[in-house]
Amino acid sequence: WTGRKPDFDQINVFLIEEDKTSELAYEAGQLDVTRVSTTTYARYLKELPPNTKTFVPGALNWKWLGMNTEHPKLKDIRVRKAIQHAVDVDSINEGAYSNTAIKSYGTVCPGLAGQRSESKYSYDPEKARALLAEAGVTGLQLDLKVQNIPEWVLAAQIIQANLQTVGIETKVIPLDPGPFWDMGQESKGDTWKDLQIWIMRYGTSPDAGENFQWYLKDQVGVWNWERWTDPEFDDLYIKGATETDPDKRAQIYLRMQEIMEDTGAYVWINHEPEVYAHRSDIEPHFSPAGEYDFPQSKSSV
Repeated sequence: WTGRKPDFDQINVFLIEEDKTSELAYEAGQLDVTRVSTTTYARYLKELPPNTKTFVPGALNWKWLGMNTEHPKLKDIRVRKAIQHAVDVDSINEGAYSNTAIKSYGTVCPGLAGQRSESKYSYDPEKARALLAEAGVTGLQLDLKVQNIPEWVLAAQIIQANLQTVGIETKVIPLDPGPFWDMGQESKGDTWKDLQIWIMRYGTSPDAGENFQWYLKDQVGVWNWERWTDPEFDDLYIKGATETDPDKRAQIYLRMQEIMEDTGAYVWINHEPEVYAHRSDIEPHFSPAGEYDFPQSKSSV
């Protein structure tokens, strides 16, 4: 081996599912590096623990409220658009994420070609009520499913309160990762048949084109849980993958996000920063997507 000698003889990796658990272990001195939640990041911005630095590799993910366009309660696009107008995304980002996440307007993440700067809908409870009245819908009750993660559950509770103000009652159902990631997949059983609304987050690479593959026609029942299809969208996906002009590619991706939004099946929420805390004498290395790169990590002593 002729490369740089590693700074560490051994690196121990502990798989800890809950951010809060790993944060407590870090603050107790049991870990040297850990991912931290957005709420803890907000606290660390005010005051760091001793011998600690934070690092933000990027925000290559997008979170949204999804709606099953095939479910009888949500088949009418006016109902879905009413939900778009009923949800106060700013309140979610303030209340659940302490304003540390970047507000989202689509699937393309900050800094990538095709990132949107606005949505075609806005927070407007009166318009939401009008759309529900136009659709002749009263007494609507929906199940809102989320991963059992504190920020996700709090976001769901804010959405629950928003929807209640326009006459929609929701039941927030927190799920462990296994049942959550299975619930929209036809190959995993029949739970997809009664899937109504949910909070979802996907991650990606620095190539914005990757973000759209999950919403193609052949992904219905796999990862396209909203279950809509559009020939123009599928065609644009191919064009975007082969277009070499960055500006033209960006325009393709802007149009694809517009198509998605026009289904009424999405309320864009945020792009969460991938935040890590580490000891001041360590220089951990991460990919832009927030993945550990152990071989590149080194000591700063």
